[in-house]
Amino acid sequence: MLNRKNCYRFNSLSKLDKDCNTLMKSEILEQRLIAQAIMDWHKNEDFEFRTSGSTGIPKSISFSKDQVKASINQSKVAFNLSSNDTALISLPMRYVAGKMMLYRALQIGMNVVTFDPKVELEDVIGESVSFAAFVPQQIDYLIESRDGRKWLESIRIVLVGGSAINLSLEAKLRTLSNEVYHTYGMTETLTHIAVKKLSQGGSNSFSPLPNVSLSVSKENTLVIFAHHLGVKLETNDVVRLNEDQSFLVFGRIDNVINSGALKIHPENLESIFRKYIPNDLIVLGVPDERWGEKVVLVIESTFSIDPEWIMAAKSEIPRTKWPKQIKYVNKLPRTESGKVIRKNVFI
Repeated sequence: MLNRKNCYRFNSLSKLDKDCNTLMKSEILEQRLIAQAIMDWHKNEDFEFRTSGSTGIPKSISFSKDQVKASINQSKVAFNLSSNDTALISLPMRYVAGKMMLYRALQIGMNVVTFDPKVELEDVIGESVSFAAFVPQQIDYLIESRDGRKWLESIRIVLVGGSAINLSLEAKLRTLSNEVYHTYGMTETLTHIAVKKLSQGGSNSFSPLPNVSLSVSKENTLVIFAHHLGVKLETNDVVRLNEDQSFLVFGRIDNVINSGALKIHPENLESIFRKYIPNDLIVLGVPDERWGEKVVLVIESTFSIDPEWIMAAKSEIPRTKWPKQIKYVNKLPRTESGKVIRKNVFI
């Protein structure tokens, strides 16, 4: 039954009719969606996954069951997953990350813990799980409390993805002793195809998982060969690809700001500003008669923040890339995974 914390645990190798019936009756929409996804897994040979729409118009992408199983096997090998593990589903089932956590559990035979996915995770702290995926906002919530941090560190494999991780949170994650990975991937690759370890002994670069090879285009954007899926994909991410196939991401080519003959990656400036400014923020290019585009810093706040926080970044940002304007908004538009929808920011 559902317990007092609205969590539900089931064994994916057991007879699932009872579990599906229980989940179908749940007051929690996500658990009803899980029941439907379980039934789909057992009867469907093709699956559709919907993109979040953070970088374009939301769309559906189809994969065969064999492709989904190949992606699952890739994760199984990369993270040494087995039927002895218990997976936590803490991401929305409407998108690929949530569904793939469920399908991994069903295919590998892992136990499953599910609850109402939200940023505040008090309903699930303390549950015994060994494999979990979170967005940065959920991780931030956990690591700021003693009980949350202790529980987070008890999970054998933790994946973090969906949006950028600020340097402050990354520094905190590097003190953890379990395996915490920042994932790189997208709906078109059935989630992660590369990871960067964030916990103790971590790395600064992403490294591809098995059956993935990489190259760069003429514009230095990453080209992915996901051999296990039979997929070749040219991304919009500008990278530096190393000889060992590890890579650093500088930002999206479609986000580049062309200002006075300079090409500026807003993600680079954002990472610097986040060192000094505790508020959420983004950097945008706004049409300008003189510069073509001018750099604008947009800060999520209902009031003007301490100007010293902003000026502290001057030592790291050249004068030619310094924002021409600073704007405040009450709330930045985001996807369910917490990723800012840049095209929806109106200033």
